Amino acid sequence: MNKATIIDDAYDYIKALKMEVESLQNELVEITNEERDKPTIVASTSCLEESVQMTEKCKVEVVVSTIDLNKFNIKIVCEERQGGFTKLMEKLAYLGLEVTSINATTFKGVVLNTISVQGRELEILKAEQVKECLMQMVTYN
Repeated sequence: MNKATIIDDAYDYIKALKMEVESLQNELVEITNEERDKPTIVASTSCLEESVQMTEKCKVEVVVSTIDLNKFNIKIVCEERQGGFTKLMEKLAYLGLEVTSINATTFKGVVLNTISVQGRELEILKAEQVKECLMQMVTYN
């Protein structure tokens, strides 16, 4: 291949990429317009608001489900706060729980933490004990 062929191929490739970008941008605009036209459904028990700024406090929810002896699934829904996730991890460590899986989702000032934990200590914890400790941390800190 000579330089002219390489430059010509590069030009054609860049041109094809530009066309693909334009096509994807048009598709994105269409999807955005379709979503804007769809009616919004808001659940009555939802903590989320239409505006980005939360004017009312979110209903705090802590659910602890026992999987096995000293193994739990934890679901926490609360207001998003700076340092809140760190405090949550510290509280779990204080309780002697080792995090095996975690997922944190935030939307408009509300955070959903879904955590799988396992007890490291010989002490057997009950789901209700874990729930009470986490509820105190979420509501008072």
